[in-house]
Amino acid sequence: MLRSTGSVLGRAAVAAGRQHRVAARPFAQREAIAGQRFAGVRQMSSSGQIYNTVLNSNAKYVLFVVAGAAVGEIVYGFIGDTVWKFNNRGKLYEDIDWSKWESNYLEEEEEEEEEEEEEDDE
Repeated sequence: MLRSTGSVLGRAAVAAGRQHRVAARPFAQREAIAGQRFAGVRQMSSSGQIYNTVLNSNAKYVLFVVAGAAVGEIVYGFIGDTVWKFNNRGKLYEDIDWSKWESNYLEEEEEEEEEEEEEDDE
């Protein structure tokens, strides 16, 4: 529905009249009225600190986003690797027991050395 322009203008005039009445009062009264008017409004606490620390500069904001992405990737990668290793334990390269293989390899090397020595002696 369309509003009549008279009601909108009337409201603007009433608001201007209120501002005029407030502006005509002494400073102390204006401060008291402003304090009463905003008494129920909470002041910015943590969001104001975040703005002052990160968001007030474009360079700080970009650095914050890039650093956050890097840290997020490190954490995500660590969690992914941990889950992968947990689900595949016993099947990975790092789980191989090399003592089983080294003994056979060493025995073969010793046999080859003995054969070479025998050939050299002949």
